[in-house]
Amino acid sequence: MCDFKSVIITLALALCASTTLAHAEPINDFSIVDEDLPIYSFGRVSMAVPTTADDHVGTIGAGFGMQFLPHEQNGTSNNVGLRLIWVPDGPRNPLDSDAIDIGSSWGTVIDWQHIFSPARRMSFYTNIGFGFMYGEPTDAERRAYPEQKLTNVVVPILEGGLGLRVVSRALGTGGGRVFFAPEVGFVPGINAPYAALNFGIM
Repeated sequence: MCDFKSVIITLALALCASTTLAHAEPINDFSIVDEDLPIYSFGRVSMAVPTTADDHVGTIGAGFGMQFLPHEQNGTSNNVGLRLIWVPDGPRNPLDSDAIDIGSSWGTVIDWQHIFSPARRMSFYTNIGFGFMYGEPTDAERRAYPEQKLTNVVVPILEGGLGLRVVSRALGTGGGRVFFAPEVGFVPGINAPYAALNFGIM
């Protein structure tokens, strides 16, 4: 039979030898490449007018995103951003016929923009946004249904639009640029056309 003690000593010597050989080889240090981060920050104000309601829906938002720049000078690019929105008077949930009214609401939206001419200071783009917002029942709704325990309301968001992005000249040595982009589109959930203005720095 094999002596257990000799087996342990053999394994220990093998481990020491492998560790010595590993340290003898050069170590590849991981490092993050110092390059310009293709990010941008922006604000957005918009106004939607549902055809099935007697009032408008205003939205204020702010966020940041990343630019996926093209490899060719004349190529197109894509931007993906995340924004936080505030709606002073949120709409009803279009997927629930018994939805209650909500007051001011908050939410998040993911934007995907396709820029047709990113190398030019003026370019058309398309935008698709999807996300959600939530709000609490209003005091009027609570008084109207005193026997029910009303819960938070979550409203899905889906919107698509077309805009024109205008970019400033490079700012100083850093190369940052300011942009603004008017946009028009449609929100199918609440059957509402909208107009928006985006502005920020990249």
